[in-house]
Amino acid sequence: MLNAGLMVIYSFYLLHFYITDPVKLENRQRIFLGLFLLLITLVFLGYFIFPYSYFSIDKIVKYVFIFIAGLTVATFVEKVNIRLLINLMIIWGLVLCVWKLTIGIRLNFDKGQTYLTYGMPIGCSLLLLLLRVFQKLSWQQITVLIVLIGLNVFVILTSRGRSSIIFPFLSFGIILFATFFTKKNKAVATKILVTGGVIGLVAGSYVLANLEMFKSLARVIALVESGGEDSRLDLWIPAVQAISQNPFGYGTDAHEYVLIHYPHNIFLEITLAYGIIGLLLFLGVLGLTFQQFRRNIKRDIYYLSVSSLGLYFLLSWNTSHDFATATIPFVAFALSLKS
Repeated sequence: MLNAGLMVIYSFYLLHFYITDPVKLENRQRIFLGLFLLLITLVFLGYFIFPYSYFSIDKIVKYVFIFIAGLTVATFVEKVNIRLLINLMIIWGLVLCVWKLTIGIRLNFDKGQTYLTYGMPIGCSLLLLLLRVFQKLSWQQITVLIVLIGLNVFVILTSRGRSSIIFPFLSFGIILFATFFTKKNKAVATKILVTGGVIGLVAGSYVLANLEMFKSLARVIALVESGGEDSRLDLWIPAVQAISQNPFGYGTDAHEYVLIHYPHNIFLEITLAYGIIGLLLFLGVLGLTFQQFRRNIKRDIYYLSVSSLGLYFLLSWNTSHDFATATIPFVAFALSLKS
């Protein structure tokens, strides 16, 4: 019902702006929308042209919501206030941190509520705060930034989720590496200092992991040392074998019939469902997003932050969630199109 209500709101929002203030699409928007709409069209055609499509009203509603959200944001991205959006996301993550430390947030871990409800927003806030090192800051601002980053890290480490601590630092590391090839951002010395700080954090984590309250950190270290608590290869290999037997696809959500378990990989899920064509369309969307990422690295902190969100959400969704729930990643991809 919530998704249905939001879809109605988005529809009126789209119609209102189309009538009152028509937009002129840039080439990158047209290309993105073309690839995105072809992929979504393939999703719905999959129910009719593929033999193993899994029909579910809940999934159909989710796919429709991806379509409306992606179409709306990609079309009207030039009207989005990026600065306001980034600042609100940081504030929301900090509010959740304080809320969890004071009142407490009671959620069902087995249903993934801890990760989606506060783990991901706090991880998003952490990444956006880390990116502030590319700004010119006073010592007072640096002090406040360190305190806020520490608050985010502390709350995440005292939670059960691992993705909320792994992917913000992984995304930041990728962006940090990418900025070594540009001259517009911070000096190399600053980047080395930040890298050293991250290394120091990792080294210190082995000490903190021995404390009972840092359950999340202990799970991360166990994951790294053991190669994984549950081998993803056991989930990926059956999907790869099924794809090799039929590279043209089995149908929308075909993993419900073809595989025993969800493969926990969006690339494999899309290829299994829609074959090589579906994979190429998805890679086309990612390719355009990556092109914008390279462009935004050379711009101000807010454009860099928008592109970093696309990277963060892609990494998170690729391991923890399925294609039908990927509204947030596609919205993040569309936001990176802003000129």
